[in-house]
Amino acid sequence: MNIQSAGGIISYTLSIDKLLYLKYNPVHQLDITQERKPEMMNIDQSKMQQVVQAAFDKASDSRRWQTAIVKAKQQIEENPYIHFEGGALLIHTPSGEIYSANGACQCKAYASGQPCWHRAAARLVERYIQTLH
Repeated sequence: MNIQSAGGIISYTLSIDKLLYLKYNPVHQLDITQERKPEMMNIDQSKMQQVVQAAFDKASDSRRWQTAIVKAKQQIEENPYIHFEGGALLIHTPSGEIYSANGACQCKAYASGQPCWHRAAARLVERYIQTLH
């Protein structure tokens, strides 16, 4: 992960590898020989912290959602394989799984009706982007 800091703003390199690209973009399979350039997303830590705090406060009655929000924030900061596109967050998890999260997810937690950090991360990124506009 590429991290640059200047004046309270940290730039994280958020990219997806060829496997993610091909899995979620089958139309582009002919582009397999072309390298995808990582996209940069400048994350203002103070704005992100405000978004996280608001989400945490809103979920004050659900310990599981609060736990998911904390893990989502950690993954947004540390995971280099996160890509936000078209209202969904593509995530290559530390466990090696690939998820596309928005209001739904393919993980075991979601399948069992529990909060998951993948959906929390998608919502945090979505809310963060909304604060920029």
